[in-house]
Amino acid sequence: MAWKDKLQDWCQTFVLARSIRRGSEQFWSNFGDSVKKETGFDLKDVNVKVGEYLGQAGEELKRGGTKLERFRTELVPEFVSWNQWERWKDIKSWEPKRVAALVFYVFIAVVSCQRIYVAI
Repeated sequence: MAWKDKLQDWCQTFVLARSIRRGSEQFWSNFGDSVKKETGFDLKDVNVKVGEYLGQAGEELKRGGTKLERFRTELVPEFVSWNQWERWKDIKSWEPKRVAALVFYVFIAVVSCQRIYVAI
């Protein structure tokens, strides 16, 4: 008898799940019409607009990925090469960018030390 009860419970659960699925399908099929009637928005037009915006966002993401790849492969190694100690030691061959970088580095160091001193 126990297996009959389990089978009966399973059948009732199956029937309940099927009726919920049918009800939700009917609800979603009429939902677009209800929204259009109540608000004036056509969900199909909204879906088209959202698709356009997502397409544009995807294109921008691809462009950003290209720029990030260029930054990673070209600009970072160039900066590391420019910032090597051997290039800093030869003071007579410094270009204006290197002088500006030194002033910037000194400013950052002073501000950082000042904040550490204030924190203590």
